[in-house]
Amino acid sequence: MSKAGSHSSVQQGTELILKFSPKTGVIPSTLIDLKLNSNTLIAMKRTLLTLLIVLVVLVCGCEFLEEVDEIVRDQAKSAIQNNDPNICYSLNLQSDVDWCLNKYSSTLNNTAGCKMMENKTYSKECIKNVALTTGNWSYCDDLTDFAENLACMAEVATVNIIQENTENKTAETTTTLQPLAKNISVEGSSDFTSKTNNALNLLQNSSEYPIIAAHIGKIKEYDRSGMNVSGNVPTFQVGSQTWNSYTMWYAGAIAHDSYHSKLYSDAKQANGGMEPNPNTWSGKAAEQKCLAFQIKVLQQIGADEDTINQVRQELQNPTYQDIPYENRTW
Repeated sequence: MSKAGSHSSVQQGTELILKFSPKTGVIPSTLIDLKLNSNTLIAMKRTLLTLLIVLVVLVCGCEFLEEVDEIVRDQAKSAIQNNDPNICYSLNLQSDVDWCLNKYSSTLNNTAGCKMMENKTYSKECIKNVALTTGNWSYCDDLTDFAENLACMAEVATVNIIQENTENKTAETTTTLQPLAKNISVEGSSDFTSKTNNALNLLQNSSEYPIIAAHIGKIKEYDRSGMNVSGNVPTFQVGSQTWNSYTMWYAGAIAHDSYHSKLYSDAKQANGGMEPNPNTWSGKAAEQKCLAFQIKVLQQIGADEDTINQVRQELQNPTYQDIPYENRTW
């Protein structure tokens, strides 16, 4: 978990604990407003045209008519039918190879086909296109370069926000809060329970709430904050400094630590049910992913700019996770 949300570490005994700090506990507002380094900006510029094209296609539902030789179309059709993008490389002209691979990529709803591409540049572009067209930013994790990964997540978040705003403008909707997820139990004093339920109610305004509810089974009053990811019931243990902070901040903290639990669960599943490498769900890179998720959630539930900036600053170079668990105050 982070000072902005949650830290990760190992507690005494066998329980793995993710630390959380109330100082930056929540991730608010827009990823696109992050202070990006030059590599990130380059990566974003390279995919800007693709993003614009995707938005145009989404709005008009149209396809662009292109003059392409029949043999190129046949190769693209063969690549799609055989699920083998490398068939496109048999074409002589680079422009034909590009068209064939783009046609193949447009049919994908996951990144498995992208990873099959021999050319790594094409593979990266394919992964970003799939993430954009599906609106699923988790596919960005297939980009191992951090700058490219962050730029990809920023673009996907922007597309999702544009689509959500469009839907809100075209239809009159009444927001009705659903009952709190039955699988989330709250354990603690009456004051703690009340403030926790308020935070959970606020989180239900986010489209990411199902992810949060799926990866936290219990929220428990505790002497300091951390996410127990390895127990039978994933438990967010919350220190008083965190749950006594304002509701928006506390909600962001819950979102942050739920993503630590998700990272752990995904890594364990990928490892055949065996205990995963701690670096897959804790440490600096994991903190940055959790902070990014926090930001997305906070944007959706109406966090103010100051709250968002606080988490955004932490995202640049989180270090709170290195503070020993017993020395933490949040």
